Amino acid sequence: MKKMILLFLLCFAFMINFSDVKAERGKVSIKGNFQYSYKIQKGGVWITNIRPLSDHGISTLKIPSKLAGKKVVKLGSSKDRMDSLGDNEPNLFGVEYSGEDDGTYVPADVYERVKKIKTIRIPDTVKKITYQCFDDIPAGKDINIPKGVVENVEQFTYYKNWNKVTISPKNKKYKEVDGCLLTKNGKKLLGFFTKKKEMVIPKMVRTISLDEGD
Repeated sequence: MKKMILLFLLCFAFMINFSDVKAERGKVSIKGNFQYSYKIQKGGVWITNIRPLSDHGISTLKIPSKLAGKKVVKLGSSKDRMDSLGDNEPNLFGVEYSGEDDGTYVPADVYERVKKIKTIRIPDTVKKITYQCFDDIPAGKDINIPKGVVENVEQFTYYKNWNKVTISPKNKKYKEVDGCLLTKNGKKLLGFFTKKKEMVIPKMVRTISLDEGD
């Protein structure tokens, strides 16, 4: 009898632990050569992680506009919070700086695969991108910023490692001109998306307000 009770308690504990792990990981969907981990919230789907599943066929990452029949409205790790600013949190691909002097990133295999992505297409349904969502991304990629994203856009200029950044002309707060991030009216320069020996400041700019990340 005691053995039966003990076995029952062990099974019950396992079920609780499994439930907690499942809740923490959220739901998973595989589309093409990418795996998407996500949560369903009141406003729509929040993609918390994107993992490349192959070394091939991943040059273009087209983030789906819908998962589980609901609109994708948010991107970024669930650990990424503005109140954790300064902490080393994983980006959208689960990659973060190792903290070592050799400048490596972990998990190394995921980081190497992310290098192979050349274009990231974010759907217009996305309204929010977390602060460190695209930190520590290997250089040379094209990416777009949808019309509804008006928070954390300046963070895209922190590493200046993009090949090209396109901002929707319907975005009410920002615009991009010649690799520069400007306010919508074009009068204030907020940062640079790329690293070049020479950057030409658009003639319309009247004020420069740079928060240099490096």
